[in-house]
Amino acid sequence: MTSFWVTLARHKQTRSYKLLKQNEMDVLVPEKHEKTFIFLHGAANQAAMYHNLFLSSYSPVCQNTKILLPQAPMRYITFSQKQLKMPSWYDIYSEDRTNKRPQDLYNLSELETSVKRIQEIMKKEQSILQNKQQLYIGGISQGCALALYSGLSYQQKIGGIIALSGYYIDTCQISKENIDIPIYFSHGLDDQIVKIEYMQQTIKFLQYINPNFKIEYEAGLGHSIGQNQMQKIQKWFQQISQNQAH
Repeated sequence: MTSFWVTLARHKQTRSYKLLKQNEMDVLVPEKHEKTFIFLHGAANQAAMYHNLFLSSYSPVCQNTKILLPQAPMRYITFSQKQLKMPSWYDIYSEDRTNKRPQDLYNLSELETSVKRIQEIMKKEQSILQNKQQLYIGGISQGCALALYSGLSYQQKIGGIIALSGYYIDTCQISKENIDIPIYFSHGLDDQIVKIEYMQQTIKFLQYINPNFKIEYEAGLGHSIGQNQMQKIQKWFQQISQNQAH
């Protein structure tokens, strides 16, 4: 399996966070906690890979945001011919998504288990936040799919979703609370892992049901995170979180 690489890892750290380890999750705690962002890594990756992103000036979220980075369990992935175990939120049967049903592509039981875990984290965080809508979720690649599923099916209103280089699994039962939440969907035009042509149905569906869905294509970007991309998301996040703070 091709890994998803963060291209900002060498940038100077400009933000101050306290790092905690709890329940298979890295937590970056700011001096002042007003918002929470849950970020889900992709298959074959580690939560710790994203520390430097959120500590840099290119972080997609505001400095007063607590960052939760859950770690996926180790499991074999079918389409990789089960050569080795890797961190994964659910098994993937095939990378060819053409005209295939979700149950032919993914282990939906494992997906539901991961959704339940993430939504328990969401529930706990909302019990802490003064403004419960200041909870946000996002992810990349397989983590993007899990973030969309967890956020859209969650039964309490959240602030928004940041979806990077991923896809939507249409077995998701979207809740009335989150059917129109802000979603920023960003995808590299040179992505050879989750190809643009696979995303067209996802994008059309989300645009149809959600007036607050925003899609940005990044020229020259593959299956990775870019500086220009993060700067755009940073502005979007600041705007929606300010609107929701009142």
